[in-house]
Amino acid sequence: MSQYWVGQIPKRPLSIDVRDSFGRELDLTAYDNFQVRLLDDNNNEVDLSGSDLQVGGARSGQFVFVWPTGRSLFQTPGDYLLQMVLSDENSKDYTTSWAIKVRELGEVN
Repeated sequence: MSQYWVGQIPKRPLSIDVRDSFGRELDLTAYDNFQVRLLDDNNNEVDLSGSDLQVGGARSGQFVFVWPTGRSLFQTPGDYLLQMVLSDENSKDYTTSWAIKVRELGEVN
């Protein structure tokens, strides 16, 4: 689980490793398109415009998500979920989700 703060604009990209249920690397070269989805604590999709997803190695399921600059994706505290969408012309698959905890200074948890 990653942790960020309300209003934070992370400088360091987020490393994403897509694995199978046994923890092994997945060969994702059969897919043409990779996207990231982020849901906030109210299950609303967060606008990711200005972000970038870099394919570090589709053969090994390695990606780097670069946060947008100049604005924060984290407007409210809570548990956010990040998920990747893997697709090609005939199929669409989803990865498991990654939890992101967004806190606010002074928040009791």
